[in-house]
Amino acid sequence: PQGQQAISAQGASVDLSDAVNASNLQTVGTIRANAAQREADISQLEAATHSSDPAQHTEMATLQRINQALLIELRSQQETNQILQGQALQQIVGQKVQQDNLKALFQTGTSYQQNFESIAPQQSSAGTQWAFHY
Repeated sequence: PQGQQAISAQGASVDLSDAVNASNLQTVGTIRANAAQREADISQLEAATHSSDPAQHTEMATLQRINQALLIELRSQQETNQILQGQALQQIVGQKVQQDNLKALFQTGTSYQQNFESIAPQQSSAGTQWAFHY
């Protein structure tokens, strides 16, 4: 039963790690897919800022560019937070794997100790009996 629990825990860790990795890959894929549009938006803001068109230099046009720039920044911060969350989850899964391995090592040590204590007296008495026959 202890061995089954250890294997179960390790299997759950592998499943959890796979899910975290899939989620992180999806996040990075989405960020990369949106990168071209983000670059186009930034280029458009830059062009409008440096434009000689008087319509681009009104107070309303300037406020709209500021708003667009803030939205781009918010999206970037959201993506950064998603990546950081993914890293945190990977660290947690790594810690779980270490704990699973440590528990398995303790269980193996306990099992070894119990087996040693039950086998050692038998071997000792068997050796003593053999020595008396000669």
